[in-house]
Amino acid sequence: MKRLLYIPLHDVLAGMEPVMRIRNPIKAMAPMLIAMLVTWFLYVPVHELLHVLGCVGTGGKVTELSLRPWYGGTILQHYFDFIVPDSNYAG
Repeated sequence: MKRLLYIPLHDVLAGMEPVMRIRNPIKAMAPMLIAMLVTWFLYVPVHELLHVLGCVGTGGKVTELSLRPWYGGTILQHYFDFIVPDSNYAG
């Protein structure tokens, strides 16, 4: 069990080794961190809309999808009647 947990950690650290040799590793990793944040805020609404697609695709009806404003809830409510941008929950 210990080895099972060790392998992924070892692989991640081994992949970061070239970055850590750079004089300023934070500056080298900044583009990756920015890309992670941007894609996360795109991923969440797409993920939630895929739940809607699954519901409708299997014969269900969507009456409401709560999606936080910072995940695009206020923008998406203009395109989808069922989106309510008032939630403490991502979607």
